[in-house]
Amino acid sequence: RGSGEPFEPVGYSIEETVRLAADGAAPVTLIFVEGGPAGRLGGGDAQPGGAPQVCARLWTSSLRRTKETGEYIRHPTVHLPGGKVWEQMSHRIYRNLDEVYAGDFEGFTYEEIKKRAPEEASLRKIDKLGYRYPRGESYYDIIARLDLPIQQLETFHEPILIIGHQAV
Repeated sequence: RGSGEPFEPVGYSIEETVRLAADGAAPVTLIFVEGGPAGRLGGGDAQPGGAPQVCARLWTSSLRRTKETGEYIRHPTVHLPGGKVWEQMSHRIYRNLDEVYAGDFEGFTYEEIKKRAPEEASLRKIDKLGYRYPRGESYYDIIARLDLPIQQLETFHEPILIIGHQAV
């Protein structure tokens, strides 16, 4: 923009922090405490130590590695006003968060693809973003399938932990 000001989308501002965890990560313990303006997330009852818990969500792809990583996340309950109960980090699986599908080369390493199909490896090297694996998908395809989860992500005010893949 030339003025040195950061880009800000017109119509809304995003105050939430986005944190991503890679699949296969070591076991983790997550404790979410409210850090934004008072009441912004609706809060929860004060827990021992006086910190209020907030409602939080857990999203993973449908692939085994991310689901297994998500199994290490605890699911404590948060008691909300009016007697409602929220299961913390309730697991939601999104196929749209799956890694790139390599089609005919699914399960192969890049080195194996270079040996078995050097012409495909060369095409991929020329245009990694646009290259579509035979009977598979390209990174452009991933971008298109991420549209719905991103739209949903923008509607939530609770913290969301996404356990995904490098390409996603």
